[in-house]
Amino acid sequence: MKKLIFFLFLLGFLIRAWYFLSPLGRVSFFTVDEAVYGVQSLRILEGVRPVFYPAQVYTGSLSAYFAALLYFLFGFHPIFLKLVPFVFSLLFIFLNYRLALVVFRAKSYALLTLLLTSLATPFWNNWASRAGTGYVEVSVVGSVMLLISLNLVSKELLTSRKSVLFFLLGFLSGLGFWIQPTIIYYILPIIFFLTFTYKGLLTDRNAYLAPLGYILGNLPVIIYNLSYNGATTRTLFKLPWGIKTALIKLVSEGMPVIVGVRTSNSTRDFFTPLAVLILLILLGALFYFSKITLKNFSKRLAQGHISLVASDLIFLTFFSTLVLFLVSTPFNQFSIEPRYLFSLYSTLPLILAFFLVRLWNLNKAIFTVVLVLYIANWTLGMAIAGPTTFNDNYQVENLAKYMKDNSFKDIISDPVLGHRIMFHSGLSVLSAVRGGGITEWRFPDINQKVITTRDRDNFSVSFIALKDSTYEKDFEREIDSFVGNSFEKLVVDNTFVILKPVRK
Repeated sequence: MKKLIFFLFLLGFLIRAWYFLSPLGRVSFFTVDEAVYGVQSLRILEGVRPVFYPAQVYTGSLSAYFAALLYFLFGFHPIFLKLVPFVFSLLFIFLNYRLALVVFRAKSYALLTLLLTSLATPFWNNWASRAGTGYVEVSVVGSVMLLISLNLVSKELLTSRKSVLFFLLGFLSGLGFWIQPTIIYYILPIIFFLTFTYKGLLTDRNAYLAPLGYILGNLPVIIYNLSYNGATTRTLFKLPWGIKTALIKLVSEGMPVIVGVRTSNSTRDFFTPLAVLILLILLGALFYFSKITLKNFSKRLAQGHISLVASDLIFLTFFSTLVLFLVSTPFNQFSIEPRYLFSLYSTLPLILAFFLVRLWNLNKAIFTVVLVLYIANWTLGMAIAGPTTFNDNYQVENLAKYMKDNSFKDIISDPVLGHRIMFHSGLSVLSAVRGGGITEWRFPDINQKVITTRDRDNFSVSFIALKDSTYEKDFEREIDSFVGNSFEKLVVDNTFVILKPVRK
């Protein structure tokens, strides 16, 4: 049994390592958003103390501090930025396994949960390997909170430990809200669960340590919002986009991506007949798990027991996530991506594992067919939507090194390259970003510094763009407007163009 557990953990490790390392040296290792987070982590070493992701006052910068710590201890290397979500993704595999053990109290359920979590889906593996999003980090925090909640209602719990667990539960709730507001998907079902299961909750003085812990965990957000007139609250609490629209997109676009039958931003299945079967398996698992959970609850209710059990917490967390998503904003914008429901991976593998174990007990042949179909779909998804399909098809490392080696200091760049160049150069090159909407204003102080430098000396700032892009043409016209035709065009890797003003 131990060898099987080790093998399944190793499987999860190898898949995460594939996503972690596969793009390195062949395509751009970082998305633009990740590079922004990387720049922020470098600025932390310079003494800047950010609370949120730049120009996004609801995604916390905690992971940027972790990356900065790695730079401080081991020296700067871009790969350390990716190391943070990589470690958290491995923690998540372990926590889902532990959660299944606690909920179902049987290794068969836990082993299948471990298998499903280790395999995950192309969407999960992609977003769990991205730096700065906070989704895998908040899922880890949420899973720990679920385990603490189940521990609090355990009959074996020592009274002396209650105060620590309540404080920790509150602290992680606050910390989770700083990382990502989607922690609410865990907080509300846990409150509901403890209200009906923990006897004497309102009269137990230990329970009042939870609000104190929350305040301390959420202190960066509280201080920031006191300083900036509730910026986070004003961003999050808007009129919803529409429950009906969100529900339609949830069914037609979101769940197929989350379950793993298609890639994100796509309405095409990997293989439609197989996708239909996988979705039917999911529906069967949800129906069966819900039926058993509600049936057992009804029995306890008939006997006068209102308290909930561990499987009820999983049920509440899964379905309350869907309900909260539908009524919340701006997180029901499925027109972006279904990443706001990332926390479903804390419960979905457990529900599927519960269903599969019951299939095994019912008919081993049916169980085998269902598991083979699931693995076949996973294999197809990995082949079509593997690690490199989520990254850009060009590298910027050589460009950044070229600019650093040739003493470029200040540049104006397009939204695709600017933050990447700054990150890979270790901030030895600073870029004002053009034409990128909100991306353009991630670091307004850097933008202003570069523009001020150019205004003092028109020959001190170069322009960088993708070769043959509209930005190249726009930059040519702009540089011509203030230095005339006094510039040279340098091409790097036959992909990037540098427009460098020269004095004649």
